[in-house]
Amino acid sequence: MKIIPFTIFFSKIDLSGIEANPDTVAAKIAHDTELTNRALLGYAKVDFLQLHVQFGHWNVRKVEQVEVKRVADSMKTGRGVIRYTLNTMVPLVVRKGQVDVSSLAKEPGSGADILPTLNILDDSSPIYAAGGQHRRFALELWKADLEKEVIALAGKLEAQDEDGRTELQKQLRSLKGELVGLGLWGVVVYDYGAQSLHRIKTHADHTSNRCLHC
Repeated sequence: MKIIPFTIFFSKIDLSGIEANPDTVAAKIAHDTELTNRALLGYAKVDFLQLHVQFGHWNVRKVEQVEVKRVADSMKTGRGVIRYTLNTMVPLVVRKGQVDVSSLAKEPGSGADILPTLNILDDSSPIYAAGGQHRRFALELWKADLEKEVIALAGKLEAQDEDGRTELQKQLRSLKGELVGLGLWGVVVYDYGAQSLHRIKTHADHTSNRCLHC
């Protein structure tokens, strides 16, 4: 299984004094990386818009609407949607028996065709997301905007001549195509029962300069 570089999901590194004590900071990073990797179960993809998750247990960062809009704009018109790189995958923390661990990929891969779909066996207990809530709300905002565009275009069909209807229908197909699979996202799955996770500080500063779409 791929060993993850120090993950930003669970721990908040205090970088004060890094110039004076670089060895101490490096040791802290290495220590937290090791603890996080002990809890790693594997990788998968999910429809993030459909997945019922609980935020705030591991990552206490509050949702900022300005940031949601920034992320949504970045997804739509800026850098695009980066769903499956290791640094942009959403960290999920699950209890034993909640998911089929045997179906998880042992390596992160680089695309939807490589990652298996997360097989949830028991949804009676919450699945915790240790990050990604701005991405989740940004996707919801993007979806709502696309649905409004679909409704608006559909309402114009009857008033068009044949050429106009053909062009609008083409645009409608394009918009509906964007909606299909809009919420698909890569996830890194961790074991809630691993004591190593509970020994790491809750990460409260999961910022966009450390991760493109947080």
